Amino acid sequence: MCVHETMKSESESLFAGGGSDSPAAEGNCAGKTRGGEQPEADGQSRSTTMLNSIQRVALGSLYLAGEPCRASGDARQIPELPKMKPASATCDWSGNARKVSWEKWRCPDGELTPDGAQSVHSSVEAGQPRCSEGTQEGKCATPPPADTTAPTLPAKAKTGAQTPKGADPRVWTERMQTALARGMQGRRWYTLMDKIHATKTLQLAWEQVKSNAGGSGVDEMTIARYERDSQTRLLNLRERLVQTRYQPKPVKRVWIPKAGTSEKRPLGIPTVEDRIVQTAIRKVIEPIFEHTFSESSHGFRPGRGCKTALREVEQLLNSGHHHIVDADIKGYFDAIPKARLMRLVETKIADGQVLALIRAYLDQGISDAGHEHEAGEHGTPQGAVLSPLLANIYLDPFDQHMAKLGLRHVRYADDFVILCQTEAEARAALEATRAWMEANGLSLHPTKTRIVDASKPGGFDYLGYHFERSRKWPSKKARDKFKDKIRELTPRNSGHSLARIIAATNVYLRGWFEYFKHAARHDLRSCDEYIRGRLRSILRQRAGGKGRGRGKDHQRWPIRYFTEKGMFSLVQAHISACQSCE
Repeated sequence: MCVHETMKSESESLFAGGGSDSPAAEGNCAGKTRGGEQPEADGQSRSTTMLNSIQRVALGSLYLAGEPCRASGDARQIPELPKMKPASATCDWSGNARKVSWEKWRCPDGELTPDGAQSVHSSVEAGQPRCSEGTQEGKCATPPPADTTAPTLPAKAKTGAQTPKGADPRVWTERMQTALARGMQGRRWYTLMDKIHATKTLQLAWEQVKSNAGGSGVDEMTIARYERDSQTRLLNLRERLVQTRYQPKPVKRVWIPKAGTSEKRPLGIPTVEDRIVQTAIRKVIEPIFEHTFSESSHGFRPGRGCKTALREVEQLLNSGHHHIVDADIKGYFDAIPKARLMRLVETKIADGQVLALIRAYLDQGISDAGHEHEAGEHGTPQGAVLSPLLANIYLDPFDQHMAKLGLRHVRYADDFVILCQTEAEARAALEATRAWMEANGLSLHPTKTRIVDASKPGGFDYLGYHFERSRKWPSKKARDKFKDKIRELTPRNSGHSLARIIAATNVYLRGWFEYFKHAARHDLRSCDEYIRGRLRSILRQRAGGKGRGRGKDHQRWPIRYFTEKGMFSLVQAHISACQSCE
């Protein structure tokens, strides 16, 4: 019979009766009874009776706490009862009489919390005082108070409670979520490495890396090749993480075109295995920092993005914040001081193994065309999974600094604007920004940083949009990128059928419209005309003509022709979107 079923009625009577008044509590007292005799149950000794009663109370507690049933097939073991250490007449290190203590309770997740460690399964949940800041892990600044009652399991998060931002409930337990929701201000998280190398976390990280695809690193291991034996590889990876034998490999550097220019920018590609571990680290530590990030930050954050940043910019412009500090941090990802970045990470993370892993990723070598280079004292690898989170961690003090000065700004990663109501306020904001950047090892780009008045001709660009005189439309850089992509999808000498070309183009157009659907309709009309012109050029060449589609080609292949072929129209999509909003 199931342990829970046999103990259900007993546990309910134990806890519903309210203590010694309950019949089940009779016989628990070891004191004298009337007449000096203590009755024995079914011939058992007094000690056996007491032990059975204690076991029933403990098992009843487990039942009420929702612990798994052995008979149900759950492989987890029911936690053992805490053992009481015998009292001693000697004094402890504080000079006081030694207090009765017990071994730390083993939680249902199988984790042991060392004395004084500030883990999420220790004092913050059990209601016990934490160690003071600055004490060595495993040591307390003050002795724990005397308590002879059996320790209780930490309270679980309330049913239906909102999951903290960025916290995956498959990785973050209810206890961790509760601790984060209650607030960890001024306290650090000590026991996190076991969450990172947990089998479930690594499996989730691998699935995310696989869905993101991406190229191979310096070891030439592709996603498809890793997938063929993924379970064995993940078990091997977990074993090396547990035994602290895991070492990141150098990052492969490739050069990709820089949007809107003829220049190229470097992009780092870690190995598949390194991407899995970095994803696992991010799943565990991101909610800790996300919990206190500024509302002005929108880049690479759960539930936020370019659209939320643009919405806030437009709201501030409509409220009269027309004087804009359009700032650009010079080479931000390559200029972040690693030592200062790690000090910011250490304000919330105290797990030495996790910190060592993050340092190892920051110090990864770089393999460029077969030549390896050592990492310097500055910069985070662009393309690494952890880089966006680390970039937000480093600029979060800047967000807080702006808020203290009473300035309104919107930041997406290293791209931000400060919106002010007067020109004088904008100039003061620029000086304050420049001073903060210089004090923290960064610098503003001398030519790309400027102050503009959005209510006058000229305006400013932000996240692909151009803002000017209460209007917005795709920026010149965004339009140039659009045309480059359309030219790539519609070459004149393409051997594919027109239906296939249109289908491939529609995929890109739908995504582009989803981002730029708030632009004016006449701006979208010019984009439609450009696409039809490209398609007419293809048809003209196939009909024996030369050059671009022009003249009579407009009558030969009118707009209706491409509509019947299934071409996605940005203007028609805009009309439908406006009608649905009415």
